[in-house]
Amino acid sequence: MFWIAVWSLVIVSVAYAPIAMTAIWPYASPGAPSLGPDALASATSYDYVHTAIVDRTPVYDKNIPALLVHTIGGGLLMVLGPVQLLSAVRRRRRLHRIVGVVYAVTVFASMIGALIYLMTTPMDDVFSGPVFAIALTTILIGTVMSVTFALVSLAQGLVHMHFRWMALNYAFLMTAPGLRGERYLLKKFHPEASLAEVNMMAIMHQAGLVVVAALVASRMLDTRRTAPGVTGTWLPGPAFIGGGFFSLVAFVPMGVAFHSWGADGDRLFLYFAVPYLATAALMTWCILRTRAQGKSLAQEEWRIQLFLLCGVPGLALSLGFAFQSLLDLDPATALTSAVAVSWGVCAFGAFQLMGLRLWLGQRSVRQIRATEAAVAAPQQELVEAG
Repeated sequence: MFWIAVWSLVIVSVAYAPIAMTAIWPYASPGAPSLGPDALASATSYDYVHTAIVDRTPVYDKNIPALLVHTIGGGLLMVLGPVQLLSAVRRRRRLHRIVGVVYAVTVFASMIGALIYLMTTPMDDVFSGPVFAIALTTILIGTVMSVTFALVSLAQGLVHMHFRWMALNYAFLMTAPGLRGERYLLKKFHPEASLAEVNMMAIMHQAGLVVVAALVASRMLDTRRTAPGVTGTWLPGPAFIGGGFFSLVAFVPMGVAFHSWGADGDRLFLYFAVPYLATAALMTWCILRTRAQGKSLAQEEWRIQLFLLCGVPGLALSLGFAFQSLLDLDPATALTSAVAVSWGVCAFGAFQLMGLRLWLGQRSVRQIRATEAAVAAPQQELVEAG
């Protein structure tokens, strides 16, 4: 199962790399190939992609250099990611370190290009509008922060946490091919929907896919049953009762708000609610399964992820009000954007909490060993003197 997942990731990543790299070429040089839009147009219809993608020249012309850096760098990361994974699995440390340096530099360079584009382009002009602009900004921040925390974890000797952060980082990057795949699939289910509407549907759960993918990858890379200094749980049963109640209290008004916007609102809420409840059910099952297997580390990680997942609806409602007030967005756009952000924020928070758990455990073990060494030293001196 592990190798099926690994090679599936390798195939998807390598296949997507040229699509990412050529995305901006036609705007820099008219007539140049653009594999992504061409493939999507041939699979669906020319009209479906023309307005949203082909007619972007006035917007992209202002940022061609930055967008070229972003897209070419993104394509390179699609290749470097699998190399990193395979080198880590096969214990080829020298190759892993060299590729890791190139990968980190490419992430920062590519995201700087994206940042320049987002900062110099009005939100209404960012592809599908404000919703997409906010979602892209969230992915950008998550990508940069996850690779940064990965480097910090490595410097602290938390190798397994380094793997987790890199899994989350690559999951953020995989939202690009994920969105493009959904543009094709969702168009088949909703032939009347525009590309902008399809993007909004996909954004409602893309971060949820990131959470699941990154967490499954983390568990595959860290197969330990326990970790040094990590005992018991930070989240007893009452914490989940409170978290579940908080989630339900926010989940219901979210559904009411989306329903008030008609059939389109119901459809958007459906694309959030089904993946959200499925993710919660998956995490609950994994908690029960790992507890039965005696895998305390995996159980604690799933518990942390589920607990933070309970915060998504409440955070989405709060951010929706904030976006509506601060960014002058209409209620539907504000709440849709807030859902995308909340998925990512809660997932990132869960990884941070797990990192803190492992770091404190490691520190407690080191302190115990240091204390034991300090006590043993005088006794050893007495033995030697005697």
